[in-house]
Amino acid sequence: MRLYLIVSSSLKIPNSIMLDSIKAIVKSLDPATLHDLYIVGDHLPTSFHSFCKDMGVKNLQTTKSAKLSFSEDHSNSIIHFGAQTKWAKGAAVYFIPLALPQALKGLSFIKRYLLNMQFAAWMQKANKIICINDWSYESFKNKFPQLVAKLTCIHLPFIQTPDFEWQQLSQAKDKLTSGNNYFLCFAPKDRLTAILKEFSIFKKWQHTAMHLVIVLETTQEVALGEEVLKGYKFKQDIRLVCASQLTLEDLAASYAMLFEGVGCIKSSWLQYAIQYKVPLLFDHLIDLPPTWKKAGEVFSFVEKNALSNHFKLYYKDEMYKQSRADEGLEWLNALHQKCIQNGTLAVANFPPIGS
Repeated sequence: MRLYLIVSSSLKIPNSIMLDSIKAIVKSLDPATLHDLYIVGDHLPTSFHSFCKDMGVKNLQTTKSAKLSFSEDHSNSIIHFGAQTKWAKGAAVYFIPLALPQALKGLSFIKRYLLNMQFAAWMQKANKIICINDWSYESFKNKFPQLVAKLTCIHLPFIQTPDFEWQQLSQAKDKLTSGNNYFLCFAPKDRLTAILKEFSIFKKWQHTAMHLVIVLETTQEVALGEEVLKGYKFKQDIRLVCASQLTLEDLAASYAMLFEGVGCIKSSWLQYAIQYKVPLLFDHLIDLPPTWKKAGEVFSFVEKNALSNHFKLYYKDEMYKQSRADEGLEWLNALHQKCIQNGTLAVANFPPIGS
């Protein structure tokens, strides 16, 4: 019985998130079965090849070679993140939806319509729909109640984040903010002006070199945002970046992270930040399940002076900032232990592999 992992997606999932999900799946499998694991992808990075070598995964194939070598066998299984799998005739199909088409920016009406149709087909044709944590599970259960019987929640093992030397974090700051500390904010483009106003209030209070780095979904949104910044008094302290350009070093070097209008696709970045002891702030409208609200501080970002007050609080009170980071790490460790106890990390939850 072979298990094929498809490293491609039509859902514009950041490559780092998809590769980390693949790594987590590989780590959860029995090492004795890895000779029956096939990872299918084009232009895989050197670091991923090194990971596979270290883990003992020898079967890496391009999409073309996988199509040519695949033999119809009802004992085979495929895991994909939103890819065409028609070539894998007879295989059981497991779909891991890391993103919803509605959450993707920059699509024309026609492209979004077609992608929604394709997404519905992936959901219908899948033998199982795998949600990588309970945030993802709750989101898809609410959006697709008719498919709840297919949903299964499997918490992927947490990828241990690399330890960065202070020089690496300093380089990240140099790249983004000329060496200054920064708040890292994930927010929709239509909230840009309001967030800038709140940051202005904070800057007028504190007269600090603190910067604000705002993460937008597409390069088009970044370009439009740059137009908004042209008339902004503190534009030298603002940096707009595209989500696809974000690195782990950028997360680790941040002073605090803010999340508004994001979905469960960002859950892995959230967990990375916690491991780097970066405190998290959530807008209260995010569809966080109750258990995840302990990961950070939750309040209304649209309430007047709420953001500026929190910028000030985290900037001035280092002990408060540290306590919030410690609470996030405590929550993450407790979540991991809970997953072990209730069996959602068990290998048995994945498709069968090996003889």
